[in-house]
Amino acid sequence: MSMGSELLGTKRKRMDPDSFSDLNPVTSTSDSENIGNILLFTISDIKYPITVDILHKITSSYGNVLRIVIFRENGIQAMVEFDSSTSAMHAKQQLNGACIYRECCVLDISYAKPKKLNVSVNNSDTWDYTIPDVMVSAASELFSKVTLLDATPENGTSECRPIAVNNNHNPTPPNPFAIRPKKIGSSVINVNDLDFKNITSDQLFNIFCLYGNVLGISIFSEAKIPYALIQMQNSSSAETAINHLTNLTFFNSRLTLSRSKHNHIVDKTRNYKDYSTHGGNRYLYSSTYSFIFPPSSVLFFHNCPPGFTREEMGNFLAQKKLSKPIEFTFSKSCGPKVSKGYLQFATVKKACEVLVTCNNERIKHSSRESHYRIFLSFSKFKFVHD
Repeated sequence: MSMGSELLGTKRKRMDPDSFSDLNPVTSTSDSENIGNILLFTISDIKYPITVDILHKITSSYGNVLRIVIFRENGIQAMVEFDSSTSAMHAKQQLNGACIYRECCVLDISYAKPKKLNVSVNNSDTWDYTIPDVMVSAASELFSKVTLLDATPENGTSECRPIAVNNNHNPTPPNPFAIRPKKIGSSVINVNDLDFKNITSDQLFNIFCLYGNVLGISIFSEAKIPYALIQMQNSSSAETAINHLTNLTFFNSRLTLSRSKHNHIVDKTRNYKDYSTHGGNRYLYSSTYSFIFPPSSVLFFHNCPPGFTREEMGNFLAQKKLSKPIEFTFSKSCGPKVSKGYLQFATVKKACEVLVTCNNERIKHSSRESHYRIFLSFSKFKFVHD
C-alpha cells in the first residue's frame, strides 16, 4: 500500500460504521473489565493525515496486527485488532498518551468492546493484514513513547505544520518510513545457562516480576541449546532486570541474560505461559518503581497471616526443602490483618532460592478460610536484627 501524496490527497468515500460488525467507535470497555484484543484509538490535536499505514507503523512493534479500521465521523477514531489481548495490553501501556508526530496527533487509548473487526476493502481507512497477498511488512523498529514518529517538518522548524484550511488539499507530512527514530531496546529477554529441566516459568516470573511487569514466558527446554524468553512490559523494565539479575546464581544455575532481537515473543504455541494479568505483577496499577533493589541476602516479606511465627516460617520453608533464615524479624508497622518483616539468609544464593520458590506462594492459616499469598522481594538492608 502506497504512502504517496496521491493517496493522502484523494477524496475519501464516507464510511458506514455499521459495516464493521455493528461496532460503535465511541464506546469501549473500562480498563477494570476484561482486557480484549482490540484497542480504540482517539486521536486529538491532529495536524497531519492519519492512515492505516501510520497506525500499523506505530503498533506492529508490540504484536501481530490483524486489522485496522479508521472512523472519521466525529474527529478521528480508530480500532486496531491484535492477535492477542497480551499484545493489545502491551501496546496500550506503551502508546497511551504518546504523540504520533512531535507535539501533535495525541493518542488516547482504551479497550474496545468488539472481539473482531470486519474489513471488506483495503484502503487508507481500512485494512486486513491477514490476507497474504496484500500484507504490509511490519515495522522493524520501536519508537519513543514521548514522540512515536520523531519528525521535523520540511520547513525545518521544530513545530508541526498545521493542515491547510484555505485550500483543497492536505499537506504532505514527514515520511514516517524515511524517519530514523530513536531506537530503544527490545522488551524481550533471552535467558541462558539455566537447568531448564528443573526451573519453571513460575520461578522465573517470581524473580523477574520484581523489576517490572512480566507479560509472558516461553521455555524451550528441548532446543539444542535450551533457553527461555521473558516478555517484560517495556524496554526499561527489561533493562532494569538485566542490570540487576545478570550472573545471579541459584539452584546450581547462573542467569545469563541478553536482549532478544525480537520485540515480542513470536512462538506462543510451545511452553508459553501468559502472565499479563497475574496478581504477582507489582506494577499493574502503578508505574512507580520505588522498591527495586539488587539481589541481597535479606528478603522483605509481607501479606503473611497475622501472628505468623518464626516456627511457622521455618516449617513453611522446610516443607520446600529450603534453607532457614539466620535472622528473622517482624516489621514494627505490622497491622492486625497481615504480618510483614525481614528474613536474612547466610548467602545471596540461598535468599534467591527462597524467593524464586516462595514468592507468590499461598499459605493456609486458621485465621481465615481463604489463603494468604506471600510476597517476597529483595531488601535495601544488608542485615537485620531482632
